[in-house]
Amino acid sequence: MSLAARKLCSLNVLLPEMVRGPRRDPIQPSWVKTVGRMIEHKVRVRVLCPNCGTMMEADLEAIACTKGEDSSLIERHPPCRVIGCDGRVKFLYSPYKSTPFRPL
Repeated sequence: MSLAARKLCSLNVLLPEMVRGPRRDPIQPSWVKTVGRMIEHKVRVRVLCPNCGTMMEADLEAIACTKGEDSSLIERHPPCRVIGCDGRVKFLYSPYKSTPFRPL
């Protein structure tokens, strides 16, 4: 820890990045790492555009055909397909019907 950080600690003033350290990627299950694995495990995937609010089902078979089964949707934000929207979509997944959707 640097001298400046020690001084801040002694004054009980901690900046968030000093306490938590660098931002870490969220832990994802192994079966959401690739499109092929999500197809195998029958994972439900939706696409959400925060700009226009559109949510729709993602076609994993079509994604696998165009991008390959080894491609990943984690941290991918392709453009929204709604006419006139310039937003970037987020992929959400849910392993079962009774579980909520979580971001990829």
